[in-house]
Amino acid sequence: MKIEKWKEGTSYDSIPKEIVQIWFKLRNIPPHMYNAEALSHFASLLENPLYMDKITEENKNFTYARMSVEVQPRSVLPNKITVVDRKGNATKMGIHYEWRPYRFVNCNTFKHSIMRCPKLMTNLKENKEQQMQNGEAKQQKVSSTNETVMENIQQKKVMPRGKMLRIRMKEQKEIKLKKREVRNERKLIK
Repeated sequence: MKIEKWKEGTSYDSIPKEIVQIWFKLRNIPPHMYNAEALSHFASLLENPLYMDKITEENKNFTYARMSVEVQPRSVLPNKITVVDRKGNATKMGIHYEWRPYRFVNCNTFKHSIMRCPKLMTNLKENKEQQMQNGEAKQQKVSSTNETVMENIQQKKVMPRGKMLRIRMKEQKEIKLKKREVRNERKLIK
């Protein structure tokens, strides 16, 4: 939730939702990089840096730095960033967001999540209607196909499925019997 100062005549719909302010904690910061300039640079890797909390500004807590940035719906919010110092040493710093806004990147907005997207809902309804229409057409095709199969069976062009299965089962039994006979002959020879 974003809290802003209320002004008379302001409605929720008039507030721009394309940019949102979020707070995050940056952990595992190398001691020599715990200064305002370096922290501002790290925050700018996420988006537009806004503020540092008082404890971070005064360098009172070296376990993490708490900062605020403005983000857009298409902003990437990583959980880690890797920093390489001048000596070539790489350090992975963890990022913990105090709040992540619902967003839908395709619409480029924070107004709704993917579950409540009006564009997707409209597309889903259209797809369902098309499927219903296609389903009715498929049912008509299936019934005509079944009729054709029945006609072929009646004209003895095609063998009914049940009869084919019985023939296959007989063939498999004959093959098994032959294999047994061969095994038995081998046993007698030994």
